[in-house]
Amino acid sequence: REGFKHGQGVYRDANGDMYEGQFANGVREGLGNCVWKNKESFSGIWNNDKYIEGEFYDAEGQKYQIK
Repeated sequence: REGFKHGQGVYRDANGDMYEGQFANGVREGLGNCVWKNKESFSGIWNNDKYIEGEFYDAEGQKYQIK
């Protein structure tokens, strides 16, 4: 749709968060990686702008499997 992110891309938020992956209709959808300003990160599958399955790392580097 016009004006919305769609397909593969990179988004950097003004606060320092960064997402690289797939978009659909302006939201994170499909495979993608996100690194937040607080150093937490997620790599895996996104659905409607929410992570649903993959690996989440907290700011201390502790890994969590998300299913």
